[in-house]
Amino acid sequence: MEDVSIKPSGYKEYVVGLLAGVATVIVGHPFDTVKVKLQKHNAEVEGIKYRNGLHCTVRILATEGRGLYKGATSSFIGVAFESSLVFGVYSHTKKLLQGEVQSSGPQPQVIIPSAAFGGAIISFVLCPSELVKTVIQTAPDTSYQRNPFQIYGRAGVRGCYAGLGPTIVRAFPANAAAIVTWELAMKLLGIKNE
Repeated sequence: MEDVSIKPSGYKEYVVGLLAGVATVIVGHPFDTVKVKLQKHNAEVEGIKYRNGLHCTVRILATEGRGLYKGATSSFIGVAFESSLVFGVYSHTKKLLQGEVQSSGPQPQVIIPSAAFGGAIISFVLCPSELVKTVIQTAPDTSYQRNPFQIYGRAGVRGCYAGLGPTIVRAFPANAAAIVTWELAMKLLGIKNE
């Protein structure tokens, strides 16, 4: 048998990450919308009070139709790019740190910094897309749905990156933990990561 070195393809990791991001939004966005509505309306005096998540979901469906996906466009863009970047950057950084030699198991000294670096990079996509999504989900003015870039017009680039520091602080360890867990689970289950 010939020795085949495993190399990142250059684009496949990004495509797979993009598809994973789209799936994440399709499944997760309705839950996020309910969470944001519960947080906003149960914390402010606006005449709307939800008893629980189910009550909130039923009210959204009754009054807004497809409102569970309100703000989903920015989520599809943000999360798809985020997921694409994190998998692509992780794969390429891991290869760079690991070199050509593929070990038989996960190497935490390679995986952790590679995953953390991917998490830090995606924060630059995640921060503005989460801001737009939150504004759309909570804004009573429906014009936000047609032009979410009003944030840029009012606050500029700096306003779009409000909260970048905490986003990086959250993404750095969260992505490292997620990918380390994924790598270890793959090893424990005997699945080859090629």
